[in-house]
Amino acid sequence: MKKVALVIEAGRTRDRMDLTHTPISFEFIFGVGVQGLSPFENALDGKACGATVFFKIHSREISELFEHLLLPLDEFIHKAPVFYLKATIDKIAPTEDREIVSAMAGASACGQGDCGCGCGSH
Repeated sequence: MKKVALVIEAGRTRDRMDLTHTPISFEFIFGVGVQGLSPFENALDGKACGATVFFKIHSREISELFEHLLLPLDEFIHKAPVFYLKATIDKIAPTEDREIVSAMAGASACGQGDCGCGCGSH
């Protein structure tokens, strides 16, 4: 498994990332979801460092797109019901066993009480 570091920006249009003041860094362990890859991870699968992926997101679809991943979307999610997310792969690195175990434990907690992922199971 790999640790993936992203640089994330959001905007009202694909060409104008105006919802984030500065790019946001986000790091996660790729592929530890209980049900496999999330749709977000599927879009990143096979991409190399420097690759950029764009998403058009309706606020109501966030939990389905990201599943167990807790992206830092609070800064801009309430500014537009539909927004574009630009995710650029900044780094891909090997993980340590303890990081994998921790990420798997967090992913398996999704839907169990207040997991914080937005899955609605609270």
